[in-house]
Amino acid sequence: MAFVTPTIRAAALRTAVSTSARRFWARHHLTAAERHNLRVAMSPVAVVTASLGGHSR
Repeated sequence: MAFVTPTIRAAALRTAVSTSARRFWARHHLTAAERHNLRVAMSPVAVVTASLGGHSR
């Protein structure tokens, strides 16, 4: 069984919190074009295909 010291656990927690904060900051300070590109990149392909008329029938 491995024992984790409190200093290692605290360092891992600090790293996780700082990474989360950096991602939050990066996502909330985007230009309009960057926000649009992020939204398009996250949309499912089926939704885009259906909106263009590419139905399966």
